[in-house]
Amino acid sequence: VALLAFVIGLFASPTRRGRLVIPTLTSWSPTTWFVAWFEVLRGSDRGSWPEFVALARRGMGAVAMVVGGAVLASIAAFQRQMQLALTPSASPGPLGRARVSRAVATLFVPRDHVARATSDFILTTIARSRAQQAPIAIGAAVGLALVVLGFVRERGETAAMLLVVPLLLAYCTAIGLRASFFVPSELAASWTFHANAPDRSLSYRRGIRASIFGFLAPCAALVALAIGGAGHAVRVALVVVALANLLVLTIDFVPFTRAYEPGHAKLKTRWPLYAFGSYAFSYGALKIPILYVVLGVLALELIGRRTPSRWSAAPREEDFNSLSAVTVLDLTGGARAALTR
Repeated sequence: VALLAFVIGLFASPTRRGRLVIPTLTSWSPTTWFVAWFEVLRGSDRGSWPEFVALARRGMGAVAMVVGGAVLASIAAFQRQMQLALTPSASPGPLGRARVSRAVATLFVPRDHVARATSDFILTTIARSRAQQAPIAIGAAVGLALVVLGFVRERGETAAMLLVVPLLLAYCTAIGLRASFFVPSELAASWTFHANAPDRSLSYRRGIRASIFGFLAPCAALVALAIGGAGHAVRVALVVVALANLLVLTIDFVPFTRAYEPGHAKLKTRWPLYAFGSYAFSYGALKIPILYVVLGVLALELIGRRTPSRWSAAPREEDFNSLSAVTVLDLTGGARAALTR
């Protein structure tokens, strides 16, 4: 209803005949063309005005161009689409390797090989899998909507709001990133972790924290550097570290290796917590001295180290059905028993 009222109020035409003054930007909006075309089609008095006729013709031409372009693009891309449908791409491309994110994540765990492997697995999976990208995109979209709402509320005073942009986007994207961790990727192939990776290790925690920082920090810090300089970029990077330390406290498994848990976010009961977090990690992080931000990072790091180890790569019973369960034959044990007789 609000969107309809906005469109009507912005593009509605006058009720009496006369000179129709349309701003340049509005006259090039497709919505204006189709409103004029509608008036022409229904034969109203306004549909005979020269201004409406000109806009209606512009809409007709645009529709013809779009339809023609769609037909030509479909014909040109048909063979390529058939090839992609039958054979997977042999090259992951530059984004599929996630080189920048993986390099930044390595700075957190330079000597921990298990943590490095975990972060590489997470970042590469996100870069290549659409299923994991969807929750992240939703979180980023929510953050962008909050940014637009913030600019509207400021009413022209955008200096303070610009400083909030990287923090708010980083927070909302991090929430989407955490949600993507619960989406499995090739669940039947997770036996490789169960067979080769340590069952319990704090390296998983360090690897996930490094992957969160590597995914969020580069873009957030660059945006902060462009908006507020080096000092603001350092503050944003520290806030991302604190956010990563906080998120890993809510996860106790290797991402993408367990079946999806419906309702894990508990939005119905925890939405005030998410709303408070969006304020604390954006507007609140700007109001406190940077020393307190550093102390917060250290406190969360200490809490993470003191928390009892719950991290595990062991499978759960509900993760596998009867068709994908792993059966242990124990052939060597039977051979040893036969030799001892």
